[in-house]
Amino acid sequence: MNVRTNDCSTTVKQKISKWGYGGIAKFGALYYLPCNLFIDLFIDYNFVKAGKDSCNNLVCGAQRWKADINGPIFGGALGYRF
Repeated sequence: MNVRTNDCSTTVKQKISKWGYGGIAKFGALYYLPCNLFIDLFIDYNFVKAGKDSCNNLVCGAQRWKADINGPIFGGALGYRF
């Protein structure tokens, strides 16, 4: 995942882009209904961390950052089988 920040302050670097590492855990189910219809339900959980920015990208006195972009994604769909 790529984390991008834009800052309007003159004391820090205005645009920073940092790649993070992590993974996704997925769980889902299909429920078949009459007349070739189905319901698809799922939950995805993201485990992503973007590390601290290197010193050469910072203006003097600025604090380094670390982003934890974890969280669930819930979803569902109604479909038709051909």
